[in-house]
Amino acid sequence: MANPIAGKALSDIEIEEMLARQALDRSMLSRLLPLLRPIRGPILTVIGIELLLVFTVFLRPWFVRELLDRGLVPDQGHWLLDESLVLWLGLGLAASWLGRFVLAGLSQFVAGSAAIRVLNDLRVKVFAHIQALSVSYFDQTRAGRIISRADRDVDSLEPLLIQGPPELLGPCCAAPWRR
Repeated sequence: MANPIAGKALSDIEIEEMLARQALDRSMLSRLLPLLRPIRGPILTVIGIELLLVFTVFLRPWFVRELLDRGLVPDQGHWLLDESLVLWLGLGLAASWLGRFVLAGLSQFVAGSAAIRVLNDLRVKVFAHIQALSVSYFDQTRAGRIISRADRDVDSLEPLLIQGPPELLGPCCAAPWRR
């Protein structure tokens, strides 16, 4: 990174501001992708859970349709209620709601655990890199600022990695069924 103001040494804050203005590019993404390889299993698990979750969401209208079409039977100007069918449909509807909440919680747990593993691996790599820096670098920059910056940058990825995949995957799975 070149100094935009020739002849003047940049302060730590000016350096941080210059780094913050840098646009994210594909090379940064390609450096993060190897951190995802160890969690392929949890990623596939979350995809499977999200597909089941979409299935449970689309199962609920089926129960309601069956209730209206078969549970209520017209008979000489009034309606008869097939109580056993209504009971089974009600239990099925309740099970689909329960399944939805259990699967959503499980998806968040697995995705969150995987994201925390990635963040921890990233922290280890960042701090290993900091420890490998030359002593002259630490003469020019305050150690507290370096550690704070590294920790803050990794922490800023946490919401994206923990909440992002399920939030993105759910609508992607549901999209093919929308008209």
